Amino acid sequence: MKKIRIQNGQIFDEQGSFHKGSLYFIGEKIVTEEEYRASGLPEETVDAEGGYVIPGLVDCLRIAVKEMGIPLSSAVKCAAVNPAKAIGIYGEYGSLTAGK
Repeated sequence: MKKIRIQNGQIFDEQGSFHKGSLYFIGEKIVTEEEYRASGLPEETVDAEGGYVIPGLVDCLRIAVKEMGIPLSSAVKCAAVNPAKAIGIYGEYGSLTAGK
C-alpha cells in the first residue's frame, strides 16, 4: 500500500464548491493530512496545478458501468462533459478534443 497526495488542484468539496488545496489518500481511502503524515508509507505526489480534483468520480463511473449497466461512453459524458458545461469550463476542459 502507498500514500498519494494530489496537490495544487481545485478540489470539489462536500458543499459543492471548488477550492485550491491538497487531497490525501492511503490506498483507496481519502484521509486527513495528519493520518497521511503519520502513516510512514512510501509517498507519491501528483501536481494538479490548473486542474480539477473531484473525489469519488472514479467510483461513480465504476458503479454506473458495472452495476447499473450504463454504457461507458454515456457514463464518461455524464462525468466529464456535463459537469464541465455546468460550471462553464467546457471550452477548456471536459473532453479529449485536440487543443483542450
